[in-house]
Amino acid sequence: MDLPKDLSGKRVLDIGARDGFFAFECERRGAEVIAIDYVPGDRTGFNVARDLLGSRLKLHHDNAYNVTPEKYGTFDIVLLLGLLYHLRDPLFVLDTIRRVCRAVLYVETAIWPVDSPEPLMRFHPLRDLNDDPTNYWSPNPACLRAMIEEANFSVNRYAQVNEARALVVASARGDSSLEYQAEISRNLVV
Repeated sequence: MDLPKDLSGKRVLDIGARDGFFAFECERRGAEVIAIDYVPGDRTGFNVARDLLGSRLKLHHDNAYNVTPEKYGTFDIVLLLGLLYHLRDPLFVLDTIRRVCRAVLYVETAIWPVDSPEPLMRFHPLRDLNDDPTNYWSPNPACLRAMIEEANFSVNRYAQVNEARALVVASARGDSSLEYQAEISRNLVV
């Protein structure tokens, strides 16, 4: 992922932290970390890993849809790893993340390996993808880039991890027209 080796003085948000691997690694590199998952830490490996590592991190039992600057502040780095395809409304969450991300967003997700310049996304009803009812969407590479750009980020790097997964590193932009359109579409502006 090429995370900076020294994260001293940086704030990192790990959304969908689960067992906490990346949250703990960012803490080890000096960052102030907020870890969030919809499953409590005592039902994942997070609390065990925290105790074994002697970490001070706490897993916030919350949902990606509830992340706001008022609740958690803003962050230099936001990690959205292995979560986008589990979201019923992925663009909404990307818009939400943009409100708290000051600098860099890392997104790792399942993709639909359709080589097309058109942004396309495949819907996975019920248990269509890996027999998991929480897998909803697979964007093709063009769609993944387009969604991230639509959420007011600039894609700096796109890497195909394997045929079915990709990693994007993006920078926060300040395009006020995109922010305004996102607010209108979410009924935040009248």
